[in-house]
Amino acid sequence: MITVPQSISAYFEQSAVQAAVDLLLAKKEPKVPDNLQWKDLPAFYRASLAARQVPIEFAIFTEELWRRVWGEVPSDWKPCAPSAPARADLSVSAWTIWDEGCFSRRFERAGVALELSAGLWSDTGLQLGILLYDTDDRRLLDTWPLHGWDREGYDTVWTQDEITPFGETIMLEPFKPWTDQGWDVIGRATTALD
Repeated sequence: MITVPQSISAYFEQSAVQAAVDLLLAKKEPKVPDNLQWKDLPAFYRASLAARQVPIEFAIFTEELWRRVWGEVPSDWKPCAPSAPARADLSVSAWTIWDEGCFSRRFERAGVALELSAGLWSDTGLQLGILLYDTDDRRLLDTWPLHGWDREGYDTVWTQDEITPFGETIMLEPFKPWTDQGWDVIGRATTALD
């Protein structure tokens, strides 16, 4: 079980909070409202801080979700260093994770790259993603379909069904059949290359 940070719950469950955070994050420095009164200044500062806190807590939450759901990646897959992502959208920067809506890691082995993701979006909820390709950029999951997964954006396949309801806590057990299926297909696809 993972406890969802209060700021993340509020952002995804309350449209007013989501709108306020999005507005405050839209600019590097939030504009001071014309009608701001001196007595309201501390609340304005707290709101600005809270808006900056949401992306950081989102990164912490999605990294924990990734780690707890995907678990230990087999040792023959070598992880890319956090300081040297293969692409900008794989950066471990909290702002990149926030913008992408997911935490992703890339692994490599013998001419094959594997990217595993865990994300949370307002419209689709919690999702897992897999991208597997060779040095010629051929998507290896095209010949090994995953049931209940679909390609969206980029070339990553994402789970489509609601894995578990989003709430104050996230139960991890419902993710296991999805990760088991993913590892099974990854294994079959890479074995076919050998």
